[in-house]
Amino acid sequence: MEKNILVPIDFSENAFDAALYASGLALEMGVRGIVLYHSDTAASNSRISESADEIVKGMESIQQRLNDQTNLEITCLTDRDELTDGINRIVVSYNVDLVVMGITGRNRLGQRIIGSNVFRVSERAAVPVLIVPSGCKFQKIEHIALAVPIIADLGARIPRETIKRFIDRLGAKLMILNVGMPRDKTPKSILYSALSDLFELFDDDEPSYHFPTAIGSTANAISTFASDNHAQLLICISGEQRAFQNLFSRSMTERLGYSSKVPLLIFKSLEA
Repeated sequence: MEKNILVPIDFSENAFDAALYASGLALEMGVRGIVLYHSDTAASNSRISESADEIVKGMESIQQRLNDQTNLEITCLTDRDELTDGINRIVVSYNVDLVVMGITGRNRLGQRIIGSNVFRVSERAAVPVLIVPSGCKFQKIEHIALAVPIIADLGARIPRETIKRFIDRLGAKLMILNVGMPRDKTPKSILYSALSDLFELFDDDEPSYHFPTAIGSTANAISTFASDNHAQLLICISGEQRAFQNLFSRSMTERLGYSSKVPLLIFKSLEA
C-alpha cells in the first residue's frame, strides 16, 4: 500500500502553506497523495468553530487550490475526534508516514488551532511531524541538518533506521550537528561514548560532522547553523527532558520550531 502525507487543516493561510509544502515534498518522495484533515472538536475547544457548511466549503476551497498546482491524489476528512486521536487513527487507516503542520510566530493571531497544537501533536503522533514556518515554499531538499545531543546512551535513543529511510528517499546529503555550550562540563567518558555511537550509527551515510559552540541560546545556534549551511530541512530528536538533559525536551523543541527559518522535522527518541 502506497504512503500518504497527512496535513491537519484549520482554514488559516498558514495551514494552506503547510499543505502546499507537503504537496511539493510528496512529489519529491514519490508519495501517492495528501490527506487533509479537520478536527471540529479541536476547533470548538479553541473557540474558533466553523459551521458544517463552512467546513465543507473550506475543505473544498483548499482542495481546489492544491489541485490547481499539483496532480496528487487529495483526500479530505473531517470528524469530531480530539486532534491527536484523529491524526493517529488516520495514520493507520490511510498508511500515513508523515504529518505536516504549519506554524507561525509565538504571538501571531493567525496561529489559530493547528499552530497552537503542533508541539502537543509532535509528542503524541505515531509518526514524525514536520513543522513548516509561515510562508515557507518547498525547495528541493539536498542538504539536511540533524541536531543531536551528547548523552551516555545516544545509540539507544536515536531512531536511526527511520531517519535513514527518510533521508534515502530524498537522496539528500546529511550534516550532523551538536551545539556545545561555553565551559561545557560533560564528562569525557560520556562525550567519547556519544561520539562513538554517532560514528557507528551514521558513518555509512558519509555525513559531515559539526560541533560549534553556542553564543546565546542553543536553539538559535542550531537554527543559524541550518540557515548558514544552506540546509533545506532541520531534524531534531524529541525525548524526555530527564533523558536528554534538557536538550530536545518539549521546551527546546518549541524554541527550535519558532526560531527555525527552515522546516523542522521532529522524530521521537527511542526508549533506552
